[in-house]
Amino acid sequence: MKVQTPRGTRDLLGKDMKLMTLVLSKIRKSFEKYGFEEARTPAFENFDVLAMKGGGGTAIKDEIYYFQDKSKRELGLRFDFTVPLARMFACNPTLPKPYKRFQIGQVWRYDRPGKGRYREFTQADVDILGVSDQSADTELIGVLCDCMKELGVNKYVIKINSRKIADGIITELELEDRKEDIFRSLDKLEKIGKSGVEKELISKKIPLKKIKQILEFIKIIGQNETIISALKERIKNEIGIEGIWEVERIIKLSKAYGIQDKIKIDLSLIRGMNYYTGFIMELKILGEGLELSCAGGGRYDNLIETYGSLKTHAVGFSFGVDRLCEILKEKIKLKNEGVFIALQNNELEESGIALVQKLRNSNIKSAMALIKRSLSKQIKYAVSKDFKYLIVLGEKEIQDKKVKVKDLGTGKEKTIETKKLADYFSKK
Repeated sequence: MKVQTPRGTRDLLGKDMKLMTLVLSKIRKSFEKYGFEEARTPAFENFDVLAMKGGGGTAIKDEIYYFQDKSKRELGLRFDFTVPLARMFACNPTLPKPYKRFQIGQVWRYDRPGKGRYREFTQADVDILGVSDQSADTELIGVLCDCMKELGVNKYVIKINSRKIADGIITELELEDRKEDIFRSLDKLEKIGKSGVEKELISKKIPLKKIKQILEFIKIIGQNETIISALKERIKNEIGIEGIWEVERIIKLSKAYGIQDKIKIDLSLIRGMNYYTGFIMELKILGEGLELSCAGGGRYDNLIETYGSLKTHAVGFSFGVDRLCEILKEKIKLKNEGVFIALQNNELEESGIALVQKLRNSNIKSAMALIKRSLSKQIKYAVSKDFKYLIVLGEKEIQDKKVKVKDLGTGKEKTIETKKLADYFSKK
């Protein structure tokens, strides 16, 4: 029998786990800085709850991890955090508004595994419930920019659009009855390109003249103000005008946050159009000739009420943390840290424990070998586990009450009195 992880899952060890922990700590810091409170929901939900989102119905059973418990109750592993949030809010109607919450954890989808694509993955989700104004939309962009700042990422763009603008374009072209077909094709633009979208729309019997007009709309480019002006000239219907006004307000408010240079209107951005009701966004980290997506979201004002709550305005976004870590692997240099105590001989075990405990009591990461082995093997182990400092403890060091602290990165050594060690490392 070959023992391995289930298909589409992985073990996260060593530096990969250290990177994930670091990234999540910085994301959490930004979320909390903006006044969001953390919540936790069950890993699995009743299947009828999971089937509600976006009108997916029971067909979603093939896309998630569905199962029955011993009492034949139909259940499923959560596939995102939006559904649990909607269910939780419906179960707790007295929560004060605006309700600003974040959740970080594992989600599961029965997708085809591929490079960087797993069936179990980590999401960091943040939402604001109970606010209809674009102040909430802009604050989410603000917290997203703050996350990038905490992670040390400077080259990125947040692309925004609106479901209402997209609806307005379709209304202007008198294609309302083909809206969903058109949006599904446009959503593939990044994957199959303009020519691929055109071919797909032709196969759906959309008139060629209309296809040309659609593609002319979404290729409007330039500064945000230029795009807004062009839309105002071309869109005259109510839903489209409302969408333009809302995006314009987001751009205006973003200037107060000092993040306007990170926002770019992109009329080709179409995501989750079966449940987004207005503002939508996507984070792209910029590389060498690349745009790498690792976060996205938008406004979903009609979803919460489907779970038995009153109509509740809602907006949020989610990080794909596994993808984010993959992107940042070369950008974030993990620091070596901690102190390793190596013993010159095994008879000094109790003295070593006492020294390690003294450092730990001062909140300094420290360790020593728990296996009796040679000094050279102890040092090799310390290096392999990325400790920053090494102390070799022998009879002389105990007698003199002084030790040599070696920086394993630079090779430099410094003699420190044992009683001053904790203070020395605390300052470091």
